Amino acid sequence: MKDTYDSTIKYGEKVRPHSRLSVFGVQTFGQKVTLLQLDFRNIYRLWQLAWVDVPTSQTEFELMFTGYVTKVLRFAKLVEMEVVSAYSVRP
Repeated sequence: MKDTYDSTIKYGEKVRPHSRLSVFGVQTFGQKVTLLQLDFRNIYRLWQLAWVDVPTSQTEFELMFTGYVTKVLRFAKLVEMEVVSAYSVRP
């Protein structure tokens, strides 16, 4: 994610300052999926926004579906807010 952040800054530094930029990503390990955000405020800061365990059965999926959808929608909302704020900044 740091490489993505740095390459985005190099590409767009002529357009607008990067102090409000965040990049979002997903990390998987086994059955765990982690939703992440990276920003830079004098240091790189990595935030774990949410995590979910991937269901391994129909029953697990049915029991946890609402929680999964809620976490994914919150993650999508954070990404949307970042995009809106990035485009509302005037160079």
